[in-house]
Amino acid sequence: DGEVEYFTSGDPLHAQLEALASHDVTSCFETAFSTEFAGRGLTMSDFALTPEVLHGVGDEALSLHCSATLASGGKSVLFKFEINEVRVGRVGLTLTALAFEQEPDHSLAVRAALKMADRVKQ
Repeated sequence: DGEVEYFTSGDPLHAQLEALASHDVTSCFETAFSTEFAGRGLTMSDFALTPEVLHGVGDEALSLHCSATLASGGKSVLFKFEINEVRVGRVGLTLTALAFEQEPDHSLAVRAALKMADRVKQ
């Protein structure tokens, strides 16, 4: 999944990426995802989040690697996903990669981010 947002300047995007990289935002994301999944009849447990700075993608970029166990009706599945946030000037790019019972394809997400960032620069 991908999204492109345009801002009047890159400052808010820089501040957002800096905050995500330097603060523990796990509990905020855990609450948001737990609420979302609960609304769909799923119970979430074992949530984990690890930020990773992505070098060489746009002007600045960050990947949030997340995992959680989702359960419903006595069955559970490991859900792993990453949220990639990229700033190119005043443009924000968000790319999300999802997987069940395995790691999402990080290299594919990075390649897509690089292509999107290159198109935005044109």
